[in-house]
Amino acid sequence: MQPLDDLIAFLRIPSVTGQEKALAEHLCGRLSGSGRPVVLDGSSVVIPPASDRRPLVVVAGHLDTVPPRGNEQPRIDGNVVWGRGAADMKGGLAVIASLLDSRACGDGWARLGAILYAGEEGPIETNDLRRLLEGPAGWAREAELAILLEPTDTHVEVGCLGVVNLDIVFRGEACHSARPWLGRNAIHEALPWLKRIAEMDPIDHVVGTYSFRETASVTMLRAGTARNVIPAEVTAGLNYRYPPGWDRARGKAAAFALAGDAAEIRLIDEAPSGDVPLERPLFAAFLEGSGRPSRAKQAWTDVAQFSERGIPSLNFGPGDPHLSHRDDERIDLRSIESCIETLMWFLAGDGPFGLGRGARGGRP
Repeated sequence: MQPLDDLIAFLRIPSVTGQEKALAEHLCGRLSGSGRPVVLDGSSVVIPPASDRRPLVVVAGHLDTVPPRGNEQPRIDGNVVWGRGAADMKGGLAVIASLLDSRACGDGWARLGAILYAGEEGPIETNDLRRLLEGPAGWAREAELAILLEPTDTHVEVGCLGVVNLDIVFRGEACHSARPWLGRNAIHEALPWLKRIAEMDPIDHVVGTYSFRETASVTMLRAGTARNVIPAEVTAGLNYRYPPGWDRARGKAAAFALAGDAAEIRLIDEAPSGDVPLERPLFAAFLEGSGRPSRAKQAWTDVAQFSERGIPSLNFGPGDPHLSHRDDERIDLRSIESCIETLMWFLAGDGPFGLGRGARGGRP
């Protein structure tokens, strides 16, 4: 089956977060013809590797999408396929299906396993990758490299930012808006802090040769009960991003330190950063041997969940990440074909990119 056929079939099956079961069942049927063991686990799919001593490489991708907005049904325009999830990340799922179809991937120097999981677009607590890595896909902990097929426009994106979301609460005293001097406006109390956050410049952190930006942004603001009442409370949602190399404790401490003299700080959620393990042989081999340009991942992805368990991982997938979640979401089929070519070349033969395990070099 051609990648285009797979992509169209995947796009025709709605899989908004929490509703991935139909796509998971379709993938089980689709991949059963590969001759590999395929396990449906809840709304996720696990393809275990062979049980021998060769190095293990894991490919992974999420099944869910954000809700559609008039782009439920796919359409084709030349080399471009439009539709919700085309870039993020059903194009990546089509690549994984092609790799699993190929006997050359998994019969050479490396074993190949795959994890296709539900819940990535929601909070990390309901992201099914965590449950799978702790149980049904625990074999992935042996991997020498995990490749996450998030859209990267076939660039290699290394690491990822950690994230902390806080609610910062400022309080005043309510009163009638005709007599504001009898109360204390919580919004006015918050203004100096809001101005300080607005004026913060991103801070660059170099990890290896890659630059990541530490940022803090107010992304939500809630206040007021009526137009004629001075508000007694305002809550600002602070989204804080920190670089690879910081653990969760340091990231949370830095986020809390930004709250200043707020009346209350509430931790809403947080997720770890992803490492840049340049010293790990297969990670370095992919960077140096693929011939693809590389850059820092200035966002969060599930490489963080692999990293947290000591599994070297990177982002490499088809599709433009800037088109993710847009109403005009689309993917160029040539990006899918290029991604398949690179990954098959990496996995087949006697070593990474045909150079022997541990050897280094570029595209011939």
